[in-house]
Amino acid sequence: TQSLTDHYNPSYFTRIRTQSGQWLSNHYLGCLKQGRYFVHLWRSRFENTPNDVLFSLTLTQDGMIAGLLKRSARV
Repeated sequence: TQSLTDHYNPSYFTRIRTQSGQWLSNHYLGCLKQGRYFVHLWRSRFENTPNDVLFSLTLTQDGMIAGLLKRSARV
């Protein structure tokens, strides 16, 4: 959707890199089927972040992006 495109533009990913440092690794965890949606999950590690970061990409049945989420804890 246009609102997702507006929010998750290249500057969004630049902010993640500025806050967390360079990506060190990315590991695909799998896909969850949730009703009409498919949620793909990745565990990522960054150079300036001691904890793992969870990314999820939600797609509709026809492959359209329905959401993107980044979760990290400050423990």
